[in-house]
Amino acid sequence: MRTRTIRGESQVTVSALLPSAFTGSAGVMGYLYQLYGSMWSQQYTQNPSSSQYITLVNYAMTSSSDLRLWRIPYADVLPDLDL
Repeated sequence: MRTRTIRGESQVTVSALLPSAFTGSAGVMGYLYQLYGSMWSQQYTQNPSSSQYITLVNYAMTSSSDLRLWRIPYADVLPDLDL
């Protein structure tokens, strides 16, 4: 069984890494990308008096608006899959 040292842990098995990698990638694809795509395609929106996604619905995104879109797949998930 292959093992790998990761984030301060001594040894982590492949069977422990794969579920977290799959969960991380599914979370991004199923939530964040779906939310952004649905808002931008006007499939749904929020109440005009709400402000939770105000920068998103106003198309006012900046490079630092939501780094999770890139951090989770590239910094968190891909290293777990690189065994």
